[in-house]
Amino acid sequence: QGTAATPQQTATTTATTTTTTNSGSAEYYYTVVSGDTYFEIAKRYGLTTAELKALNPGVNHDRIDIGDKVRVK
Repeated sequence: QGTAATPQQTATTTATTTTTTNSGSAEYYYTVVSGDTYFEIAKRYGLTTAELKALNPGVNHDRIDIGDKVRVK
């Protein structure tokens, strides 16, 4: 994977992509940038960290890397 996002680095850009499932509901993904944490991403999208973790099973929540895609809806 990529370089770990750390608090010392400054976020410069954000990206969100949308995917539509077969059921017609939209899924939204956020691309991790430098300085991001699960708490900050959850807060930005109006979620708790528990809700964000539930949307992203199988992801190492203790280490997210720059460029990782995190489901936010």
